Amino acid sequence: MEITHLTPDAEGSIAWPSFSNDKKAVVTLGAFDGMHLGHQAVINRVVELAHRHDAFSIVILFDPRPAFVHGWAGAHNGEEPTQSNVDADALTGIDERLRRLEEFGVDHVLVVHYTLAFADKSYIFFLGQLTGKLGMRTLVLGQDAAMGKGRAGDVKHIANL
Repeated sequence: MEITHLTPDAEGSIAWPSFSNDKKAVVTLGAFDGMHLGHQAVINRVVELAHRHDAFSIVILFDPRPAFVHGWAGAHNGEEPTQSNVDADALTGIDERLRRLEEFGVDHVLVVHYTLAFADKSYIFFLGQLTGKLGMRTLVLGQDAAMGKGRAGDVKHIANL
């Protein structure tokens, strides 16, 4: 499993890595904290579809957890947590989450340092980045997933694109 750490710039943009032009990607995203049965089903589906379509399986893993970043900002006048601020509500650390993803047979994990600027991008912009830069062919999400500014990109809105 290849692991790439990505940090958004001040505007929230990410320099996504390029993968093969000949091979598409099956992607999922989230914090995957605790790796419960729903998470496991999503990741298994990503790996299964990637094998079926000769594609890369890619997990975009947010660290720190979005809920922690937004909660911290809400309690600290919009400031983001620093690396020294501990997410006491996290069920699993980043190393454990990566270990579990490797056990599932994921090809690539893109660990995105989650920031408020990154969260401020629209889900349409974000999906365009995944399609254009990563070669995403399929996006696999859990039923309660949402992304983009204000979490406007829920499963219903994404399915209608």
